[in-house]
Amino acid sequence: GARSVTAPSCSTAEIVRSYYPGLDIQVREHDVPDHIHKTYDSSFAEGTILNVGVLGAIGVNKGSKLIYMLSDIIRNRHLAIKIHVIGITDRQDQAFISEDGMFEITGRYKNDCVSEILAEKRISVVLIPSIWPETYSYTTTEAVSSGYPVVVFNLGAPAERVKREKCGWIVDEVSPEAILNLLEDLLIHREKIVQMSEGIC
Repeated sequence: GARSVTAPSCSTAEIVRSYYPGLDIQVREHDVPDHIHKTYDSSFAEGTILNVGVLGAIGVNKGSKLIYMLSDIIRNRHLAIKIHVIGITDRQDQAFISEDGMFEITGRYKNDCVSEILAEKRISVVLIPSIWPETYSYTTTEAVSSGYPVVVFNLGAPAERVKREKCGWIVDEVSPEAILNLLEDLLIHREKIVQMSEGIC
C-alpha cells in the first residue's frame, strides 16, 4: 500500500524487483555530506610504498576476513603495500600497527575528518572489500568524492558507481588473491592510479 518506493541505487532496486516483479521503484542516491571534499594529490601514488586505505567499521559482511588474509599474504611475500584500516574491525576496535608497520588500524575517527585522514595517510587507492551487495556504501562515496580511486568487487552499489563514474577498478573474483593481483599491478604501474584519479570529478 505504499504510495512510492525509493532505493538508493539501481542494483538495490533490481534486487527488490526480483522479489516484487513490476514494482515501480524510484532510484535516488543519498546526498554527499558537506564535510567531504577533494584532498587527493597525485603524489600519493608515488613513493616506495603503495598505501591502501579501507574505510569504516569492517565486519564479516564488509570483508574483514579478506582484509586479514590479504595482509598476511602481503607480509609473507614482503611486498611494499601497506594496508591502512581507517576505522575498526570486528577483531580489533583500538588503534594498532603491526611490527613491520605494514598493517595499521587507526581506531574510531570523526566522520567529518575522513577526507583529511585519507590525505594524512597518503592513501593511493581505497579498497571497498564488502563481500555482499551494498545498497549504497557511504565509504565509497566518501572516498570517490574526496578524489581517491577505489577498488571494489563486482557487487552492489560500489560496482555500479565505478562502472558509471569510471572512478576505480572492479575485481570479479571475491578473494584476497584477486585483490592482490590488481594491487601488485598498481604497485608497478603507478601511472594507472594517477590516470584514474585525474578522471574523478
